[in-house]
Amino acid sequence: MSELDHHEEPPLTSRERKEIREVLEADRRMKWFWAGASRVSIWFAAFAGALSVGWNLLVEFVLHLSGK
Repeated sequence: MSELDHHEEPPLTSRERKEIREVLEADRRMKWFWAGASRVSIWFAAFAGALSVGWNLLVEFVLHLSGK
């Protein structure tokens, strides 16, 4: 057995538990932020694509009506 097998960690202090909670909360907030940013970017890309397709169809329709 190694020396680490016999070594026990002392219990966490209240300060250490508080710091761990803060790190976990910051991690949750970052996950929430990036999930939201991902959704917004997907909606923006979909809107830009629809706008581009719609504009092209409108131009083709106007050109068709004008006989060009």
